[in-house]
Amino acid sequence: MKKFEYKKYQLTYEIFENELNDLGSIGWELVHYSQDGESIFQREIELIVSKKLEVLNDQFSDEINLENLKNDPQ
Repeated sequence: MKKFEYKKYQLTYEIFENELNDLGSIGWELVHYSQDGESIFQREIELIVSKKLEVLNDQFSDEINLENLKNDPQ
């Protein structure tokens, strides 16, 4: 599942293009802009999930439980 963070930003007409390029270069995407310059940007949050948690979430069974994970050598 994708997760996003959001940022409100006030853009000015004089430096609009430069500001957008700067924000875009660090992953922000413009999702709303009003005539007064109020803008909303979003970027995806990178989620780090351990392999063992993925197994629990995607393929849960009676054989996979917390006790087995504790005893499983990496």
